[in-house]
Amino acid sequence: MQFYERMVEEVTSLPEVQDTDVITDLFVSSDAEVAVLFDTGSGVGSDRVRLRLDEASGSALSTVQVPVLRGRSFTAADTSSSPPVALINSALARLWNGETPLGRRLKLADLCDTRREPPLP
Repeated sequence: MQFYERMVEEVTSLPEVQDTDVITDLFVSSDAEVAVLFDTGSGVGSDRVRLRLDEASGSALSTVQVPVLRGRSFTAADTSSSPPVALINSALARLWNGETPLGRRLKLADLCDTRREPPLP
C-alpha cells in the first residue's frame, strides 16, 4: 500500500491535477457469481448474486463523479486494520427488501476474510 500512497501523493502534487485516488480494476474485471449472506435485522438472508469487487481509496467515488446516495464514502480511517466497510449499489441493496442496508453486515462466501469478520449468526 505504501507504493499507492506515495504515487497518490506525488501525482496530487502536480499543479494540473485536481484530485487523485486509487481504484482496483475499475470497469475492467468481470463479474463473479457469489453467495451473499446478509443481516436483515430480523435474521439472516442469503442469495446468489453477480457482482464485482473493487478496492478504492479515500474519495475515489467523488474523483470519478459517482454520488453516494445513502451512507458515506470511504475515509482515511478505513484501513486494512479498521473494521471492514462496503459501498454497495442499489441492485445489491434490494436484498434487504426495502429496509435500509446501512449498518447491516454482509458476507461474501469464499471471498470474506473470516479472520477479520466473524460469520453472520
